[in-house]
Amino acid sequence: MSTVERIPGRAAGRTRGYPKGELLGSLRLCLIEARPVVAVMFALRYLAAAALAGGAERMTLVHVLTGAVVWELAVLSTYIANGTMDVAEDRVNRSCRPIASGRLTLASARWAAAACAVGAAAGGLALGGTFCCLVLAFLGVGYLYSGPPLRAKRNAASCALTGMLLALLTYGAAYAAAGAGSVSRTGMIFCVATALWTGIVGSLTKDVPDADGDMAAGRRTIPVMLGETRARILVCVAAVTIGGAFIVVAVLAAPVLLASAATMLGGALLVSIVTCPVRPGASALPGNDRKRRPYRAFMVTQYATHLCLIVILIWPVLVLAR
Repeated sequence: MSTVERIPGRAAGRTRGYPKGELLGSLRLCLIEARPVVAVMFALRYLAAAALAGGAERMTLVHVLTGAVVWELAVLSTYIANGTMDVAEDRVNRSCRPIASGRLTLASARWAAAACAVGAAAGGLALGGTFCCLVLAFLGVGYLYSGPPLRAKRNAASCALTGMLLALLTYGAAYAAAGAGSVSRTGMIFCVATALWTGIVGSLTKDVPDADGDMAAGRRTIPVMLGETRARILVCVAAVTIGGAFIVVAVLAAPVLLASAATMLGGALLVSIVTCPVRPGASALPGNDRKRRPYRAFMVTQYATHLCLIVILIWPVLVLAR
């Protein structure tokens, strides 16, 4: 990996705002480093797949919710570990995350990542079977995203594939926890569509504001290879294509997914609006907040798509339970 210039006053080993030994402060910073918005998104993926698998109807709710806690430990471990390996590029991109800003030490973050990984593995063993295998696979893929020897994040294709695989593993874990023997056609359509949205649109919108740091770290992302303007155009095309394909397939083969598909297509249009340069040079406008709008629109779409499905599938169960 290329050498990245260190920014004065941001030593990774120094903790700001929390004295040494203040466990609660370190834990809070570790949670922030793990990106709570992303952790909640994984929970929504899990719950949506559990609803598709009929987890509540199979009277396996305790098993499903226990699995959700174990899965979130795996997610936290993965994203904290990712933060410990992204320090150099995060500083070039002026990230405010705890490790990059020097508020959380690398040692504390690594201990937290390891503890969460051990907890996830232990929980997976307790639940057993396919679920355990999926937990271990998630931890392995999550490590290889940032760590050696693969470092999948350094290449656009492997980064997108990793994002899709992590999403599919999450859906699979929910099906396993719910005791579903197979995945229905409706479930397959939803999981594939949203995994494509995550892997392709998610990786593209995430990489647009991080091009400087990625270039310094030697990553071959789409914005680094094609330039920001072309990358933005590709985001628009990918988002509308995936959203449009999802709604066509839903109309033809899975009507229960129509609301979720329409939500994704609406989100795709929103992503396109906030991503596409309105005039020559617009993509280079200053301001990291402005550059992160495409990723935020992508995340809002993910949230809305999954929540829509959860409400549609769970609401009849809640009504019957009254």
